[in-house]
Amino acid sequence: MNALVFQNFISGPRQSRVHTPRTLREVNELQRAMPHAAVIGGATWIMRAPLRGTPIPADVIALSGVAGLDEIKISDPITFGSMVTLESAARILKGLSDLAALREACVHAATPPLRRMITLGGSVAAADFHASDIVPALLCLDAEIISEESVITEIRLPRSQWVSCHERLTWRSGGEYSVASISLSYDPPTGRVRVALGSIESTPRRWTSVEQAMMAESLTPHTAARVVHAHLAELEPVTSPGIPGSYRLEVLPTVMERAVRRLL
Repeated sequence: MNALVFQNFISGPRQSRVHTPRTLREVNELQRAMPHAAVIGGATWIMRAPLRGTPIPADVIALSGVAGLDEIKISDPITFGSMVTLESAARILKGLSDLAALREACVHAATPPLRRMITLGGSVAAADFHASDIVPALLCLDAEIISEESVITEIRLPRSQWVSCHERLTWRSGGEYSVASISLSYDPPTGRVRVALGSIESTPRRWTSVEQAMMAESLTPHTAARVVHAHLAELEPVTSPGIPGSYRLEVLPTVMERAVRRLL
């Protein structure tokens, strides 16, 4: 056990006790002994806790030393351990058109130094992060999340003949949180689609009503944008500093139009 210092920009640095288990059994034992401890992957989310006004936990359980959580299995499904970083995942997924949505999300979700730290499992576990690019991509690819007790251990991606992409809009430049994002997966022979939203509502989610409406007519960039516009009233957009919820809704049809244009 050692101490990890987080910089609190309001009141100065805070120290947390870091526990470094080597097995999942040890992780579960620590969780039972310290129910208020936070489990961390790359730790990028918890390091920003002071900026969100969230207290730094006194104890954290680091998964970096747990054997097997950083493994990648190239098969069908492709299986990523929860501690696989965005950079590693993007490298493995290069050239796989059916899983392109996740690769693009990994490449654009953060700056290069952070992509070497952020983990897939940590991205899923950050449930209160509405601007996630990774979660919508996993949703549109019908990924399976495997956990043992309360610890995410694997992310499984089934292979298919579908094509996919992840389209995002940022306020100023790449590498920052997206204002609006859409992950889209499409099966050309059947016309089936899966659509997932990020950065719009408080939680990323599938947009099933838009999926059904898009499948009811021929898929084109124009019709997809029109369908999105017709369903905007279903959404409850979040407002963040400098970005009103109304703006997120305003740009969403354009984000969908760009996504469809890339797939066709």
